[in-house]
Amino acid sequence: MTEQEWREQLEKEGFKDIDIVEFSAKFTIPEHTHNTTTVHVILGGDMSLYEQKEDHIKVDNRLTGDKFEILAGTTHYVTCGENGCRFMVGVHD
Repeated sequence: MTEQEWREQLEKEGFKDIDIVEFSAKFTIPEHTHNTTTVHVILGGDMSLYEQKEDHIKVDNRLTGDKFEILAGTTHYVTCGENGCRFMVGVHD
């Protein structure tokens, strides 16, 4: 899908404040949580998503074209891949 098609799809799903974010190679977004559920679409590059689960860390490698949500209150952090990462992000009440 194009960026515009992704934006329209996310809006149909009830996401708002949709923005595009880009980080350099191996950039780490430190551990944090969100007050609302967020959606992410990888537009370029890749990232590793580390989510705190009850007694362990779950790691998911996300590639270009992947769409995923992070539920409100989920503790997580992200490391971008060798080529950085560019993604669309939106929030849901």
